[in-house]
Amino acid sequence: MKRIYLLCACAAFLSSCTNDEEIEKNISSSILQISTEITTRSIIESSSFNTGDEIGIYVLDSDGNEYTKGTSNIKTTFNTQWQMDMPVALAESPATVCAYYPYDSKQEGYYAIEIDLKQNGEKGQTDYLFGRAEGTVNLTSPNANIRFHHVLSRLTFALKRSASDQGQGVVSSITLRSPSNDLYHKGYILLREGIAHDSFANMDRGEIKINTNLTLNSETGQKVDMLVIPRTLATAGELTLELTIDGTPYIIDMPAATWEAGQQYTYPVTINRTDTHTGTTE
Repeated sequence: MKRIYLLCACAAFLSSCTNDEEIEKNISSSILQISTEITTRSIIESSSFNTGDEIGIYVLDSDGNEYTKGTSNIKTTFNTQWQMDMPVALAESPATVCAYYPYDSKQEGYYAIEIDLKQNGEKGQTDYLFGRAEGTVNLTSPNANIRFHHVLSRLTFALKRSASDQGQGVVSSITLRSPSNDLYHKGYILLREGIAHDSFANMDRGEIKINTNLTLNSETGQKVDMLVIPRTLATAGELTLELTIDGTPYIIDMPAATWEAGQQYTYPVTINRTDTHTGTTE
């Protein structure tokens, strides 16, 4: 009888271990897993993330609300693979996974991500990326592959002087302005669309300024980059570019154009100063 009892107890113990392992396996398989790729166009050279890069993850239900409490703006760090600060257990109901780069702990809500085009010291402007997983994820399909794209347009100004231009040719800043006050230095990426929009607040209207320290010559164009929210300029002069050269403004009318997300647009500019200090791009 002792032997039978021991055999029964051992069988019960093995059964218990098997059940625990199965539960642990099921829980593990329901945790959201992240993989990424970057859609490259002419705006950048890199097509992958590096160790230490951080993105913000949003896990949303079919109505665009949080999938479960706290599934907005989850910091996720890359170290050979993505590690989420807060694991998300998926249920049978489908979830949409969105993400942006770079991560910002101050982002609030789950409808939009605020973007700022101001220059940030030596770091320059922030080049924002946004991505959405292909399809939805759930308990039985927990892997979200997020394809990122760049949401801003890059303007590249290739600056040089004409042979007859006078002065030292030192450019200390370039500034994009709107004569009709229709330019925003802040905006939003709406999660449902994944597209950058101008801000909704009048207080966010204003110039976009890049500080520089360039001495121009008449042979080689020196390049200055500026990131802007995509837009269409219907007519020439809708926006103006002001270059501060030798302490004096030199104003250029921007031509009509359409700036698309993820694209780079190069504007050659030859400085030939006159009493009015105005000109046009080539």
